Amino acid sequence: MEYSRRRFIQALAGLGLLPLVNVPKLLAATTTPPLRFLFVSLQHGWGMGSSLPDNIGNFSGTADNFNLPDIWTPFEAIKNQCLFIDGLRGGIFAHKVNAHDHSYSDILTAGTALDPTKSGGNFPYPVNPSIDWQIAQHYGKDALLFSRGYASWGQPFHPLSYDSGLNRLPFFTDAGQAYNSIKSQIEGGSGTPLPDLVSPRLFSILENRSQMLLGKLNGYEKQKIEKYEAAAQAMNAKITQSGGQVIAGTARVEKVPVAGQSQNAEMDSYLDMIRVAFTNNSHQVAVLGLGNWDNGYERSQIIQESTEGFHHAVAHYGEGNTHAADSRAAMKNWTHWHINKIVGLVQRLETTLDIDGSPLIDNTVIVLTGEVGNGVHATRAKGHILIGGGNRISKGKWLKLPGVEPRNRQGFQLFTRDAAGTLVENTVNYGSQYSQYTHGDLFVQLGNLAGLGISSFGMDVHNAAYNSIAPLNLKI
Repeated sequence: MEYSRRRFIQALAGLGLLPLVNVPKLLAATTTPPLRFLFVSLQHGWGMGSSLPDNIGNFSGTADNFNLPDIWTPFEAIKNQCLFIDGLRGGIFAHKVNAHDHSYSDILTAGTALDPTKSGGNFPYPVNPSIDWQIAQHYGKDALLFSRGYASWGQPFHPLSYDSGLNRLPFFTDAGQAYNSIKSQIEGGSGTPLPDLVSPRLFSILENRSQMLLGKLNGYEKQKIEKYEAAAQAMNAKITQSGGQVIAGTARVEKVPVAGQSQNAEMDSYLDMIRVAFTNNSHQVAVLGLGNWDNGYERSQIIQESTEGFHHAVAHYGEGNTHAADSRAAMKNWTHWHINKIVGLVQRLETTLDIDGSPLIDNTVIVLTGEVGNGVHATRAKGHILIGGGNRISKGKWLKLPGVEPRNRQGFQLFTRDAAGTLVENTVNYGSQYSQYTHGDLFVQLGNLAGLGISSFGMDVHNAAYNSIAPLNLKI
């Protein structure tokens, strides 16, 4: 007789040996866990661009043994989960247009045309849908779209996500409204968390009955049951070590968001809803835009002495004012605050069990990006961070990508296209290097992890193949 894991669980249930659990959930655990994607765009980027003097610290060391830049030191807590990409070229020519306004629609599309006259409004339209929409469509589930103050020009949110009709997809801009709208989706239909005492008893039963079966089997069938038993023991160990931590399908938000709550609470609420949605597998894709706001780290005297507010007084390092050093320190601390929020989410996902018993972070890819790389509109080699993904992506690595010297390009073509589709060359011949790779190259790899089966993404000139170089490799 051939035994499968499904038959094993069904047999135990039929014998009345599984009265304490939801058998369908155990049967669901025989499937391959889904891969989730979270894209987080931070206003002004995460502090690393190609203009080395304008970065707040820089990398040192080797790909395997390196020190993080000062602005990224909070990532030390989850360094073994991160691939630090240094860096990716943005599709926008910052010397020709406003790097912020033109880049918002390019962040997740790699396909926004050069439009100096703003014929498409303050935020030009891309020529293709965004990566989050494409992956969500492939999965057959909508993406969660959240914006915490990521907005300008009187609009409620920056346009990051686009469908195949190039329609700007709406974002939730209030955590309370978002929760009320999606509560039944992200929490509905989930089971009840197992009591702490259920886990030891359940796995004790499984172990005893599997030993009985092993005595009656041999060869390949015996090996399969031994593997199932080992997997059950591993899951039991994870649950025991995590103190009965949340299991896939059982998550609830920790605190229901309310109207008028602080921006700090808004941030926590959005991240928690994403955690719940990913844990319960109601959604597999989410986008979170994070804008300017006072999180307690902007120095009030800097803001008071500037007519420009946070954007220029802090994010642009004070632009030569007498408090430039303080401005850089304030920007570093502001960025650290956001990094620590991401670190907290990752640590929760590390102790949340997926349907196969593995940590949820192993089946989640978090992408940290922004419209620019640092406070001086750097788009030549924007720093990106990938977190999680299990063995699909190298982790604990510094991926320093090859660059192109502006004055000596050796045949490398730096092009974009305008609104009419005409090729436009980047003729700037000074300053730091341009990365040979773009975020379009990154999205090819992420799209293929999701099963899209693509060889290019976004505008043709923003892909490695246009310059006949090898695809971006996330396994180094």
